[in-house]
This record gives sequence, C-alpha cells and structure tokens, in this order.
Amino acid sequence: MSAVKWWGVSYTDSVANPTTGIPTIAAFLWRKGQMINLGNFGGTLSGIAEMNNRGQVIGTSSLPGDELFDPFFWNDGKLVDLYSETVGANVYTANAINDAEQVVGAGAFSDHPYDAYVWKGGVAKDLGFLDGDCYSEAFAINSKGQITGQSYSCDASNARAFLWQNGTMFELNQLISGNTDFKFTQAFVINDRGEIGGIGTPPGCDFDEDCGHALVLIPCGPDRLDRGCEQAVQIAAITSDINVSPTRRASVGTSVNVTGRDLALRLQSRFGRNRSFGLPHLK
Repeated sequence: MSAVKWWGVSYTDSVANPTTGIPTIAAFLWRKGQMINLGNFGGTLSGIAEMNNRGQVIGTSSLPGDELFDPFFWNDGKLVDLYSETVGANVYTANAINDAEQVVGAGAFSDHPYDAYVWKGGVAKDLGFLDGDCYSEAFAINSKGQITGQSYSCDASNARAFLWQNGTMFELNQLISGNTDFKFTQAFVINDRGEIGGIGTPPGCDFDEDCGHALVLIPCGPDRLDRGCEQAVQIAAITSDINVSPTRRASVGTSVNVTGRDLALRLQSRFGRNRSFGLPHLK
C-alpha cells in the first residue's frame, strides 16, 4: 500500500511563461511530509488524472512550447511518455489506472487512428470498437480488468457506452434488463463488483441537451438478488446466452479524416469528455 496521502498541482514559481501567460504548473504527490514533483516533458504544464493504491500515477504533461500534451505514467520517480514510449500504439489519453498497473484510454494503432486500449508494462492492446463504428475510448477499469467507455460512429456524431471483458466488447444498452426508458450513454466508472456509474438519457434527450441523469447499472444474478437489483436500473449478468455481437472492425474509409489529436478534441467537445485535468485542451 502506498504511503501517498494527497496529490494535485502546484505553481513552481511566480513568473508568467510567454506561451501560457501563467507560471509553471507541476503535478505533485505528497508523501511522508514531502511534496514530490513528478516532472514533465519539457513544457510548463502538467496534471494528474488518477492514482492507484500502489502510488502509481497517470496524467498529462505539455511538451516544449506548450502546444501539445502527452499522457504519462509515473512510478517511483520514473516518468514514462505514453505517446512516444508505448509499444504498439501512440497513446493520446490516459483516463484510469487500476492496482494491476493497467492503464486505459485511447490511442492510434497501425490500422486505426483512435481506439480504446489497455496498457501494461509499456505495451498497449487494442480493444476495438462496437460493430458499425470506427473509434472508441476507454474511461474506467476495475481490478478484474473489466473496462467501460464509449464507441463512436465513423462520422463522430454518435456514441454508445460499452463494457469490455475477457476479450469481448458489449454494448451496455443491449445488456440492460428491467422496465426503463433510459438509454445509458456515458460510462465513467466501474467498481470491483462490476457496478457501472455514468449518464443516462430519457426518450427525446440528446447529448447536447442538459437532460441527462446520473445512473448506476447493477449486475444482476442469483448472488445479487439480496441487493434488490430487480427494482433498479441494471445490467444482466453476462453469460454465454446473451446475444451480443463481439467487437468487429468497420471500414475506416468512411471515417473522419483528422489526426488522432484532432479527433480527441472533437470527441471531447461533442460528448463532454474533457480529460485535460484542468489544463488546456490537447492541440
């Protein structure tokens, strides 16, 4: 268990930088009475997204000139640039980390410009996207390796929430049982019981409207009936008889012709997922 108590960002001086107009901002951990500067990639802005119970940290740091930002993984004094130091992909976002040192987000692979991934030990695995889509991004992972996120249409105009486990990506709305008119649109967190938190929308509500509701999806099965999940918005236990198509590849030829960084900006703006941790957006 890590002895880290707090983490955050701090100014390192009071001199405004010409590129940002503000002093240098550094990500830090506070441990045993000391503030530890996590370092940066040559820019003047850095921030933390999440930390696990082992004291390992993910976040972002600007590059020289402060126009580009790369995600990082920090462990015991070593700062890893996930964009340039990952085998198999250029990582654009690092959104969550579990205690098994697995990181999830979105990155560019050799055949697809913006796919959800799971990273460990310097290697990123492409999780794919839902049937008919072209892009995806992962936002949460639990200790069992279950991953939640969103899969995006080829014109980046629509998103579907997914659950990935054991090599297969499921569309969450196809797993929902019970009487509900809500559509689960954004999956932000998943705990070790498989409960998923996020945003759901009622009929007639669009992503661009302020009509979403916070929802929790509860896995239901024989061992969960005592939790009363039959009376809640829920997802069915995932078993072999559920008719959900596994991850398939769509044609990238119909996709938006933009870079991965530009696509990250577009998706963040369209679907409300700003993962720059209080820093300026990716450029």
